[in-house]
Order: sequence, then structure tokens, then C-alpha cells
Amino acid sequence: MTTAFQHRLQQSLDAKDADGTRKAMRPIHGPIGPDISLADGAKRLFASNDYLSLCNDPRIRSASIEAINRFGAGTGAARFISGTMTLHQDLERALARFFGKPAALTFVSGWAANTAVMPALAQDGDVIFAEQLNHASLIDGCRLAGKAAKLVVYEHCNMNALQSLLETTPCEGTRYIVTDGVFSMEGNVAPLSEICDLAQRYGAITVVDDAHGVGVVGRTGRGAGEWAACLDRIDILTGSLGKALGGAPGGFIAGQQLVIDVMFEEARPQLFSNSQCPAAIAATLKAIELLEAAPELVSALHDNVALFKATCAQHGIDMLDTQSAIVAIPIGSAKRAKKIAEALYDDGIFVTAFSYPVVPKNKARLRFQISRMHSENDITYTAERLNFWMREID
Repeated sequence: MTTAFQHRLQQSLDAKDADGTRKAMRPIHGPIGPDISLADGAKRLFASNDYLSLCNDPRIRSASIEAINRFGAGTGAARFISGTMTLHQDLERALARFFGKPAALTFVSGWAANTAVMPALAQDGDVIFAEQLNHASLIDGCRLAGKAAKLVVYEHCNMNALQSLLETTPCEGTRYIVTDGVFSMEGNVAPLSEICDLAQRYGAITVVDDAHGVGVVGRTGRGAGEWAACLDRIDILTGSLGKALGGAPGGFIAGQQLVIDVMFEEARPQLFSNSQCPAAIAATLKAIELLEAAPELVSALHDNVALFKATCAQHGIDMLDTQSAIVAIPIGSAKRAKKIAEALYDDGIFVTAFSYPVVPKNKARLRFQISRMHSENDITYTAERLNFWMREID
């Protein structure tokens, strides 16, 4: 590398150090659970998106081991070559059944699914109406599709703004409304019933990424669509398998068979990537089986979320409005958010400070992800220490 290039990279890192936005890597030495172990043996609470506490469930571990013994470590090919195993088809049928859709297709990650869907579908003359606070993967997917289609961004959860854009934006082809189900940095749920109403009125196709809603939101964990009583009206549903459903890597798209057929033909992240490994597929299959058999897993999670929110409220801690297992605490300053996160870490609480460019400048926040297996003591202790450090650190 040239000296000038190295200097440019170092300047970028130095700037992140100066404004408190540089990220830390904290290696975990053991399985994911309501608490995690670090390399030095210390434990920390609130570490991951393992909302239903299934990452280390012995039944899921056994299913993964059995799949490795039967199918091996990996596929060695993309799906359309020789990378489709019967396990893939079993999982896709299970996902379609779970969400009440005719068909589904799996991807190596939720990111891959979201960057696949719009570029595979959008054509010249189409218009994509994208939510302002969509996940980065949806944003990138829409931008890629924007080489053909027109991309229009509407204000966060503002249905009047969306309707106005649908009325005034010329469209010679297909309209798409693209939104998160649960917004990952806020924790709130999109007004999906109203979005589906507008889609029906203006002939638009709804595309919903429910990565943080699957297994979390709704009475049985079928996500934001279930919560809004409109799951059957969502045309194309995407999501992550790496959160509530056991934590193994993977993503999916679910919808009409025609949509899935086109995805299999056109989705570049799947066409040019090896397919999911057997252990990951088997883990997700078992997680869906467990969730279908025991929806009380979801209600136990909801109880913990309610307890954490109530305890924070008792301490006078401001929270962003949430209907999910994400509880975001607005801080403002990136440096202050990082200092509070570090102080909590020393207290045994693993929480990440999110700042620009993940969230807007001067809107840094702490994001807590609640788990089904967090104890009442875990929750009250965390809220108490959070309250202490928010008062102590300016």
C-alpha cells in the first residue's frame, strides 16, 4: 500500500476515536445465552438478538450435530448447481407454512435476502417507495434496484406522506412499498395495516423485512404482520433466521410461488453464493418446530420486555416507543453513549452504543435486546445500573 493510502485510512480511524464512534470487538468464549462468557471467564448480561433463548437449546444443538453427521459440514455449491439438499426444501416448506405463504426461499443471511429481492424484481418504469429508517440491507437493495426503478423515500411511519407520494409520483410500471416490520434502531413496529390499505388502494406490492419481528412480535411470534393482523396481506416477506429462530445464519423470502420462482432465477446473492450449511438449516427447522409447539415462549419474552420497560420507567429513564424486544435508550452524544456503555460493561452488562452512521448524528443510543431467559434480577439490576450511570456521566 502507498503511504498516502495508509495515512488516509489512519485519519479515518483517528476521527472515529475522536468523536467516540469507533467500534470495539469483544470476543465471546462460549455459547450465546441470557448472559455470555468472555475469554477471561467474566460474564455479561444482554448480549445478543437471541430473543427466545434458543441459541444454546440442547434440542437445537442436537439437531445441528445430527445434520452434520448426515449431510456433512457444507454444500460446496450454489443452490442451482448442486447446493440444494432436502434439508433446504424442508426448511422452506416450514417457513411457508409458519407464515401462511405459498412458498419460501432461503438465503445465507438476512442481508443477502434483502439485497436480492428488489434488484430481482424491479424493472424500468417501476417506483420503489422506501421507508426512511429501513435497515441498511433494504436500503442497499433498493439502491441497487434504483438503477432501473425510481427510488422515493417516505418519512418514518408517516402514512400521510406515503399516500401523498403514491398519488403524485408518476409510475408506468409497478409500485412497491418497502419497509421494515420492526425498526432495528428504534424497536417500534411499522403501521403495516395502513400500509397494506394504501397498497391495495394504489395497486402497490408490499415488501416487509421482519428480521426483528420473527419469533418476537405477535401472539405466536409470526411477527409484525401478525401483530397488525395483516400477515396475509403482505405480498413479500423477508427476514433473518439468525435472531429469535436459534441464531444460526440465514435469511428467507416468502410469498407467492411466482415470486419465489423469479427469486431462484434472478437473485444474485443466491446465484453466486454457496447455500446454507446443513447445521444452520437443521437448527432453524428445530427452532420453528419448538416455537409452533410452544407459543408460550413468546409470551414469556413479552413479560420480560414489559418488566424491563416498567422498571426503566420507574427510574424516569426515557425510552423510544417500542412494541418489540428492542428497548432503545436515547442518549444524544456519541461520546456519552460510549462512556455509559463502557461503565455498564464493567458492571457486567453487555450493551452496545449505537452512533453515526448507524443512527443519525447526535442521536446516539443504547440498545437493549431482551431475552426470554433473563431473570427478574437480571432485568432490575440492569435498569438500576443504567439509571445510575445516566445520572453520573454527562
